[in-house]
Amino acid sequence: MTLIFFFLLSLLASVASFTSQSRILIAPKSAKSHVRPRRASNVSSNSVLNAIKEATFGMGCFWEPAESLLKQPGVLQTTVGYTGAPPTKPPPTYDTVCFGNDYVEGVRVVYDDEIVSYNQLLDYFFELQKPGISRQYASIIFVDADSDDGEEMTRQASKWKEENVATKVKRGDNLPYSIVEIEPLTKFYKAEEYHQRYWEKQRLRAFVGVLLIAGASSAYDGGLSIE
Repeated sequence: MTLIFFFLLSLLASVASFTSQSRILIAPKSAKSHVRPRRASNVSSNSVLNAIKEATFGMGCFWEPAESLLKQPGVLQTTVGYTGAPPTKPPPTYDTVCFGNDYVEGVRVVYDDEIVSYNQLLDYFFELQKPGISRQYASIIFVDADSDDGEEMTRQASKWKEENVATKVKRGDNLPYSIVEIEPLTKFYKAEEYHQRYWEKQRLRAFVGVLLIAGASSAYDGGLSIE
């Protein structure tokens, strides 16, 4: 019983530790230049809709960055999926992406442009990414050139990269995290459902597992009790 008790404590501590570590809030480098004021309550529904924007990034294994991004101010939704391949490539699955077929694990972000600017979102992307060596885990800013904001987003992304990334590469800081590419966005395929909010589901499973073990332990102890 003592061993089971310590196992439960250890498991709960691990779950709590991961939960606290995943709640990372990135402070804006310049709140004045990056974070915009909240909208007034009397704005029209059209201006509210116009403030909702999308951005897509390659950030390495998409599980953790998607969750960390969702905790940042102004980020409304994150979806993990696969993108970055030529249009001639067949639709991907996780298995085909893992074996290398030009697709990148991507995170699509829906954000409120009146709370967080695109430049601030790029800061979040850079600080929260976990890139690897393979194409699957590449560090990429995807820009939708066909969107209304495509030209402006390309300009901002290029300027941001020049100011924030090139300096780090020259100094050799934080490599390979500072090697960031800018690519045109190709079709984004939503990943399988078990990848969505992955770590949130894992913590829930761990908690349920603890409850089941605790219940089984109580039943076992009750069976051994002597009247």
